[in-house]
Amino acid sequence: TNAENSQWKPNTQYQYAVRARSLAALHQVAPQYTGIVIHAKLSVQQTSDNLATLQLHNVQYANVHANLSQGWSTPIPESQLHFQPIPTSNKPFQLKYTNGIISSMVVSKGVPTWELNIL
Repeated sequence: TNAENSQWKPNTQYQYAVRARSLAALHQVAPQYTGIVIHAKLSVQQTSDNLATLQLHNVQYANVHANLSQGWSTPIPESQLHFQPIPTSNKPFQLKYTNGIISSMVVSKGVPTWELNIL
């Protein structure tokens, strides 16, 4: 069955630490990058075959303006990042998938576009 092939067990909640960054630079000129780093907690629970319910918690961001000598993937020490909360709706959303491939995302109607871009 599909449940047997799933990465998640039914009725089990999984917690993940989300780490993301979005950076821009004219790296051909200098290794100076600007952008943001995002940290969050993600809860995932398989609701049924081919359907998972997810929810982001404690979403935070930090601005980045730094020389990253090894490019965008250069580690940035946490001590140099000043995180601030992002006031998200914290509403759960669902992912529909088949054979591990997401076919659609279902969100509450009131979730703003900027928050959808984070999801």
